[in-house]
Amino acid sequence: MAANLTVVGRLFRLATVLFAIGTVELRSAPLDQWYWRNPLPQGNWLHNVVFANGGFIALGEVGTILSSTDGTNWVRQASGVTTDLRDCAYGNGRYVIVGDFGTILTSTNGIVWSQQYGGTFYSLNGVCYGGGQFVAVGEQTIILTSTDGATWTPPSSGPWELYDVIHAGGLFVAAGGSDSTTGSTCVILTSTDGVVWTPRLLNNGGPFVSLACGEGTFAALSRYGGYSAYGGYLTPSALWLSDTGLNWQQNNWLAQSFHNAANIAYGGGRWVLTVGNVYDPAFGFGGGFGGTGEMLASDDLLNWVQVVSNSSPVTGVAFGNGKFVSSQEEGSFLCSSDGLNWTNPWPQAAIGPVLRDLKYLNGQFWDVAYNQLASSLDGVVWTNTIAVTNTSSLHSITFGKGLYVAGSQYRTIWISADGANWTNPAPNLSVQPYVADVAVAFGNGVFVGAAGYSADILTSSDGTNWLVQQLQTNAAQYVYFGDVTFADDRFVAVSDNAIATSSDGTNWSFMSGSFGVRSVAGGNGKFVTVGRNVIMVSSDGTNWISQRSSALGFLTDVAFGNGYFVATEGREFGVGLRTETATWVSKDGMHWSRRPSGTSRALSQIAFGNGTFVLGAEDSAILQSDPMVVLEPRQAAPSQLLLYGPVNRIYRIDFRDGLKLAQGWNPLATLVVTNSPAQFFDASWTNSPQRFYRAVLLP
Repeated sequence: MAANLTVVGRLFRLATVLFAIGTVELRSAPLDQWYWRNPLPQGNWLHNVVFANGGFIALGEVGTILSSTDGTNWVRQASGVTTDLRDCAYGNGRYVIVGDFGTILTSTNGIVWSQQYGGTFYSLNGVCYGGGQFVAVGEQTIILTSTDGATWTPPSSGPWELYDVIHAGGLFVAAGGSDSTTGSTCVILTSTDGVVWTPRLLNNGGPFVSLACGEGTFAALSRYGGYSAYGGYLTPSALWLSDTGLNWQQNNWLAQSFHNAANIAYGGGRWVLTVGNVYDPAFGFGGGFGGTGEMLASDDLLNWVQVVSNSSPVTGVAFGNGKFVSSQEEGSFLCSSDGLNWTNPWPQAAIGPVLRDLKYLNGQFWDVAYNQLASSLDGVVWTNTIAVTNTSSLHSITFGKGLYVAGSQYRTIWISADGANWTNPAPNLSVQPYVADVAVAFGNGVFVGAAGYSADILTSSDGTNWLVQQLQTNAAQYVYFGDVTFADDRFVAVSDNAIATSSDGTNWSFMSGSFGVRSVAGGNGKFVTVGRNVIMVSSDGTNWISQRSSALGFLTDVAFGNGYFVATEGREFGVGLRTETATWVSKDGMHWSRRPSGTSRALSQIAFGNGTFVLGAEDSAILQSDPMVVLEPRQAAPSQLLLYGPVNRIYRIDFRDGLKLAQGWNPLATLVVTNSPAQFFDASWTNSPQRFYRAVLLP
């Protein structure tokens, strides 16, 4: 996160009208930058890790580039693309990265990247540098060459997909093949100049996916090939070896295994082989993938030892600076100094696998994941993970009157004074067939639970004694409320086919219809509710304006904070390609802009607290925005400012009379904000015709 944050506001007088213009000085627009909190160091799928120019570079989906000098501390670099990136090489003073749909990126420092055009939209899987030029390979036997990474020769084409290319001993070696249900082919090509290529091996077997060279020996690793309709793979993974790169022989040891091989590397006298999903013949009819990865090590390419098992699928491995580093599919890394003993320098926080609710309550963030709770004071460090035993699946959480209240499955309520010890105060609420989840909220001294299946509303003044009413009875269509919120002195509960509002939690107005919404939030005199391809806004919770468009996608949650409504984008079940998900941002609930999230994980929850938004995503992922600081002018004589931002932090207020660069900024005051918004008066104001202010959030 940035060391400080600056907000600039301008005040000037025109008759009796006050104008304010504010900008936030960030690397990008507000809510465009999200930081990983779990897993660490990040959670985008990784496809490969390489060692280039004295450092490690990891590559993955949605344009992910990570750099590290030690394999432990990683920095994400802005790639400027959202395509999947596959491989990286360094030479002639520049880096070259290749990826899907013909993506080529170049950089002279590994930080600032520029996109190049290679003359193809076929995906590029591998790149290397040797003999004064870069060589990139990919689908349709694409082979490109370039001396500078910017200008590439016209591509060739052929029947195979090439997955990797290396340069060793004055020779370029490219490998790949083809795969089908009736058979598969593995192929190796060689070239001395990167232009004229000679096939050296063309054989039945799974396509080669990785090449390595060490101590004068070339190694080519193939994956399984050709799935049989009767169960099992026709050709299991294999390892082929060559002393020259020209003549190849198969190592029969791997031919007897069922590994979905991914990558091979050599370093420090040892070979390391990584495995993606492990194939298990006992998994279902005809076998299947167990969803875990493993790693093997060998000193002689003949005798192999399993050194990692039951891990996340391992995608890439590289050796450099005396260390092996491997990338894992879910975005983390394993490190080893000898290739035998591996550790994860960034263990995942103990957060439930599926987040069902995310709220900022009683001075901290809370996430709900079935029967597990986790909390964080700042959204950065998540601790105090609590397994709530003897409960049905928790659905939502709220806080009021010194009491945490959680809504649960089977129309049940749970309460806790400390967030750790929970009891069910009203077991009689769970009466068949009323088994819906309960969404909870607190306001005006009342707890409200919204459930189903007849638009059930639960109310309590103390969290212990609850009353039940059904807003819809004797109707063919059931109503299951998905969310309820309290804002602007009223409750609003929403569902696919009904919206209800109340000022006291007891007397409700009820409206049925085909709304298709699932989450609701309120702020600045507006309510916003979202769902699949729909956003609705209302000033009273009763009269709604609807916006419907397939461009909105599957919206899963909405929250309000510091003047912004932010909605999260999920993913429809069964959608194929993993593409970057997004947030939708609006200041008035009517005009929305789509903002990148930087991940393809489906976003499920969002909450605002202490100046930041926190996102919950699939597979326990948590991301957080930059601190949001708003400097809002209220009057011009004397100047009054409202400062919105994280509390218990130090801010410096600066001013300048005019915007000439020579004038510079003058410090006006330093203050600790204990409430947001904080009010500030400029006692030195001298009726300047144009005075500008900025608030700097100090480290």
